[in-house]
Amino acid sequence: MSLPNAQIVAVRGPLKGLSWRVGKKGLLLGRSAECDIALPDPEVSRKQCRILIEESQLRFEDLGGRNPALINGRLAKKKILEFGDELAAGASLFVLARTEARDDMKHTPDAVPAPTCSWHGQAVSVTEGVSEETPLQLRPRSTEDLFLLCEASMTFNRCENLPALFSAAETLLRHRFHTSSLWMALTQGGDTPEFVVTERENTQEPMAEAPPQDLLFQAIRERKGLLVPEPGRTPANRALRNLMIAPARWASENVLVTAVRQPPERPVFDEDDLGMLILLMRSLASFVRAVQHTDTLRRELDRLRLRQGESTSLIGSGNAMRRVLDRIQQAAQTNIAALITGETGTGKELAARAIHARSARRNMPFIAVNCAAIPRELFEGEIFGYEKGAYTGAHKASTGLLEEAHGGILFLDEIGDLSLENQARILRVVENCAFRRLGGKREIHADIRFLAATNHDLRAAVRAGRFREDLFHRINAIEIGMPALRDHREDIPELTEHFFHMFRHQARRPLAGIDPRAMEYLTIHPWPGNIRELRNVLYRAVTLARAETLGLADVADLSAAQSAAATPELTLEELERGHIAAIFRQCDGNIQQTATILGIARSTLYKKLAEFGIHTD
Repeated sequence: MSLPNAQIVAVRGPLKGLSWRVGKKGLLLGRSAECDIALPDPEVSRKQCRILIEESQLRFEDLGGRNPALINGRLAKKKILEFGDELAAGASLFVLARTEARDDMKHTPDAVPAPTCSWHGQAVSVTEGVSEETPLQLRPRSTEDLFLLCEASMTFNRCENLPALFSAAETLLRHRFHTSSLWMALTQGGDTPEFVVTERENTQEPMAEAPPQDLLFQAIRERKGLLVPEPGRTPANRALRNLMIAPARWASENVLVTAVRQPPERPVFDEDDLGMLILLMRSLASFVRAVQHTDTLRRELDRLRLRQGESTSLIGSGNAMRRVLDRIQQAAQTNIAALITGETGTGKELAARAIHARSARRNMPFIAVNCAAIPRELFEGEIFGYEKGAYTGAHKASTGLLEEAHGGILFLDEIGDLSLENQARILRVVENCAFRRLGGKREIHADIRFLAATNHDLRAAVRAGRFREDLFHRINAIEIGMPALRDHREDIPELTEHFFHMFRHQARRPLAGIDPRAMEYLTIHPWPGNIRELRNVLYRAVTLARAETLGLADVADLSAAQSAAATPELTLEELERGHIAAIFRQCDGNIQQTATILGIARSTLYKKLAEFGIHTD
């Protein structure tokens, strides 16, 4: 191919009908006025591609534009061209042809229209990510931008919470882009932005501008940065302005989206500016997720510290507790609501935590709410959260317990004490997992499993009109009944040993063990306060123990007042049976040792064991 025979002919686009002869220096194509083929097209980079002649061959070279030029409909970084090949750049199409000896062919670059800033209101889309199908390279185009990226990473790394992080990001964005308006919003893994920065730097503008909601949703949905030309905002200012929007993702999850508007007195944003914005937001997204994860871990650590030394295991190997544990295992394998019933102190919250620990949500939050402890008028703000200005004193927005429980379990303890109006408020959340903050207009969706507990008879409350029937059926998909301690006395020695060793370790008391007479007393005690009462008695007994062994006086004195106040619930025969069974168990079935402790003959003991149905095997 000789030099005079090659030309580029525009067959589509704003330069249609023009041609350019390929000279010794080749041809440079782009949006810049310095290019040989200057395209007034916002989808074309300032320097898009180059056509060169090397060793009598015509070569194409892509210069790294974000919307790459195509050769015969395919991406090509470098390629040897032949006559008839098509070059597509933006909305234009060029064909490589031989030079014709015709005078009517326009072939001078001077005939090309001058570049213009009139972009006809079209949006330029730049893919935010890099994939194999789109081999685009997002990289800083100057040493200043490279330095800014390094400075941004160091600045973000020093921020310990989200407000500090967004404040630092806002400062960097205003410094780099000289924005007239700036919006930044969290997307929290969904498609609904929650604005965290909505300020204007140019205070001379008459009124605050509304965020470009439709374009923000488009950028999130399409996962693309947008460069949108727009006219001036005031009648006196007809200059062109444009808007840049960049979403940011982390680990395939939407994290945040940012929009910046160029002031009229500044040069319009271009693709390089948009690429820089995308890089900054991508860096910020990783720090946002890290801070959010750290906050979650810190809250969980605080909860664990409050419960340090406590056991979340359900203790007991009797038939009643085995049935409870089987029911808990069934509930843990599902994702439906469950209702835990039982008297005060039977371990309803421990059962809820056991479900959480065995479920697929074990690594997500477990938020416990005491419905009886929250005042009726504060319940809505505590559970749902509130927006800034929702009521007097709401100086800033606050997340509620529902948002904190996202992904995990919300445990509604003492749900039977909720007022009817608060029952109605919580019903819709249980049904749809959707709610609004107090004073908010945006609906929030949360992935939550609900567990509830009560010491009331909710069926009787429904019949009496004190509890909503629809809410009862929603929370009662699975019911787990916690037995009273008097109904599984066989577990009292095991519970006692558990609490004794736990409190001895916490109090750092060198206690050797528990006297059999103390164990006998604990076994036959009525325990109206159930396991909680037993726990408290042992805690005080270990703390105040007078000798190396926990004796009868240590536990009897502490529960005497409770025993006197409690209504006797056991007959004399039941007390005798429980006493003999407890001593027999403590002696590991040794008849002689049991009879000695009881102070009766072996023959009498055999007769009592047979009378009470206590098996000696």
